[in-house]
Amino acid sequence: MNQSGTIEQATDYYPYGLAFNYNNLDKNRYLYNGKELQNQTLATTFFGVYDYGFRFYDPQIGRFTTIDPLTEKNHSQSGFVYAANNPIKYIDFMGLDSAQRAQAVQKADEYVNKNPGDSYPTSHDKSDGKFRGKPGEKVDCSGMVDNCVVEGDEPSSKNNGQDNGVKNIVAQSDKVGDKDNMTEAIEGNAVTLNNTRAEPLDPKKDLSHIGIITQIERDDNGNVTTLRIAHSSGTAGSGKSGPRYDYAIKDGKSLYWGKRITGVYKWDKKPDK
Repeated sequence: MNQSGTIEQATDYYPYGLAFNYNNLDKNRYLYNGKELQNQTLATTFFGVYDYGFRFYDPQIGRFTTIDPLTEKNHSQSGFVYAANNPIKYIDFMGLDSAQRAQAVQKADEYVNKNPGDSYPTSHDKSDGKFRGKPGEKVDCSGMVDNCVVEGDEPSSKNNGQDNGVKNIVAQSDKVGDKDNMTEAIEGNAVTLNNTRAEPLDPKKDLSHIGIITQIERDDNGNVTTLRIAHSSGTAGSGKSGPRYDYAIKDGKSLYWGKRITGVYKWDKKPDK
């Protein structure tokens, strides 16, 4: 409701039946991040919160009063938090998680679910340009992640002029962590991996593989206990290649891919909404 709204308009906008404080209608209520202060009651006192469109925000406790509509896409934190508990760095205009990252995770899930069982391209496939296919088609790691990025409403990285697809994606992304610092890692981030099989790892392969974080969970101290990635991997022609899920971290322990994480990248550029 705007400041010149009628009682009928208010009833239409707030279908639960609100008792308005009409004395405040002529006052400036847009005092916090451009959002409208609500001075009214529902069945219980609902006073001093801000209307974010999808959810109400209580600045006294730094929390939304209802669950994030996209909470199923982000299992790593409470559905009531604001801006991933980092309001200095992030904003959340409408009380939703990042639609861009959610769309990318959804596309990554589709790749895994539609993998026919052997969809990693052979060298011959790659020479024919068959490495950026849709879900269910031939796709390599960077082709899959790039299509997830495009699904998240960002431009394709294929024209960045780097010498491989992983570097193309990295070139238009911001690095926000690595295996020793996962503080800012969230679902939907891209993660680069070193695919050296033996140890010690070859540093020349630090940007040789890439995936999308599809699940991340933390303990009470903020340490990552679960990290699952979607990536296209395996030996072409083996019958077990292509998009798949792998746990990089499980039960707090770094597994094969967890030890090979070389970077966490934020590719989405638009404000969260």
